[in-house]
Amino acid sequence: MDTLQMVHEATKLRLRSALKAPEVGSSQLSVGLGGDIPVFPPIALLALTCLGIFLKMIMPTVRVLPVRLNTFSFRSSAFVVGLGVMVGCVKLTEEAFRANSTEVNFAPVPSLCTSGILGIIRNPVYSSAMFSLSPGVIIASNSLYMVFTHVIMASYIIFHVVPTEEAFLNKLFPTDFTNYLVSTPKFLPQLGPVSGTHVVLGLLAIHFFEFLWKFPIFVKRKEGLAFHFLMTMAWGYHHWLQLD
Repeated sequence: MDTLQMVHEATKLRLRSALKAPEVGSSQLSVGLGGDIPVFPPIALLALTCLGIFLKMIMPTVRVLPVRLNTFSFRSSAFVVGLGVMVGCVKLTEEAFRANSTEVNFAPVPSLCTSGILGIIRNPVYSSAMFSLSPGVIIASNSLYMVFTHVIMASYIIFHVVPTEEAFLNKLFPTDFTNYLVSTPKFLPQLGPVSGTHVVLGLLAIHFFEFLWKFPIFVKRKEGLAFHFLMTMAWGYHHWLQLD
């Protein structure tokens, strides 16, 4: 099934069960209000993106991009790249799940899937949503309000969706999943002896010192300050989440 068609069918199904989560078997998470996952993540992403657009329309303009980057070509390219990376990750995840006789769409889980892209990181779809699609949407909108709504989305994934899924898998496959946790990073791939957290910490340090170095320029020109501040805080936020 084509990825876009899969997303379309899954979204229709979740909209039908949005008001009340359907009853499911012990090998499947329930999605919908009152269920294990109260809001289907793609629906939450779409709703929060629409909220960001709405806030941008009714609230005072607060841009995040420096003037020199605030061009249609740059913003549209960032969105296309972000969307493309996520679609690619979804397709690779679909392939891995099909090989395991299951689906991406919170289907019953017959066994623990650790092959393909899932052998590199445990949550490729969520990772691509947070680190690829969300930045693309934020850059395309060039709005601080979109940053806030996508931070809410990331928080929902990190603090509710992923822990719920991991607790569920640990209950089904306690030994195998424990080994999987140890061997496979959660959000960022292992880069040889360097972990994802080390990469984030290094980028945070570089970005923070760049921010301090350029601070007088930002104040003088009155541009880019909000963008650099937000990026610095974002890197720090993700570092403390222990992405390994």
